[in-house]
Amino acid sequence: PGLATLLRIEARRMEKPTGKTTTSTRYYISSKKEKARVFNANIRAHWRIENHLHCMLDVLFKEDASRKPKGYSAQNFSIIGKMALTLIERNTDKIPESQKIQRAAYNSQYREKLFNF
Repeated sequence: PGLATLLRIEARRMEKPTGKTTTSTRYYISSKKEKARVFNANIRAHWRIENHLHCMLDVLFKEDASRKPKGYSAQNFSIIGKMALTLIERNTDKIPESQKIQRAAYNSQYREKLFNF
């Protein structure tokens, strides 16, 4: 009930180092009726945010390289990492996030300021 739109998006991705191209098809459903360009802009914006988040978690917290034991530890560390990243990004200091993390690791006063303790 309420289904108004069914979307099919074919995405092509080229890996720069190898030149290899892959194609994937994704399907979306929506209760809204919009033009294709509106849906496309919204979907691209969503993936831009997702890709930025995952890139930041991997670069700053080396999430992809971590080897957590079985159980919920990987999920718990992911949640903690996302919370920390949110607090770091909310800070208005004009330095890169990586420097904020390094400074917070060595300076308890800066860490308190960064995390609003």
